Amino acid sequence: MPFPAGGPTDVVARLVAQSLTGKLGGNVIVENRAGAGGRIGAQVVASAAADGYTLLLGGTNVNAITGALYQNIGFDPIKSFAPVAAIYADSLALAISPGVPADSCEQLVPLRQG
Repeated sequence: MPFPAGGPTDVVARLVAQSLTGKLGGNVIVENRAGAGGRIGAQVVASAAADGYTLLLGGTNVNAITGALYQNIGFDPIKSFAPVAAIYADSLALAISPGVPADSCEQLVPLRQG
């Protein structure tokens, strides 16, 4: 879990772990590795053995926004993970200053890269 205990994503992780524990016949443990907007926990999972025993409850922030905002994060937000299941959906809003010369995401991205 790349976020602190007690938040909404942590609650979802614990509900999923509880359900998986019953279905798999073994304990599923939620380990919180919070910090850096989810990058610390994601790095731990990206570096773990690809044996199916370490899972990341990722999402838009870790798997989409992080790669667009930061360079050299120590993992590829897309290639370092294999999707297993969609658990929940969230929504985001993007607001920018009226002084930014962009009216869409397509116009905004080149400004960040340029």
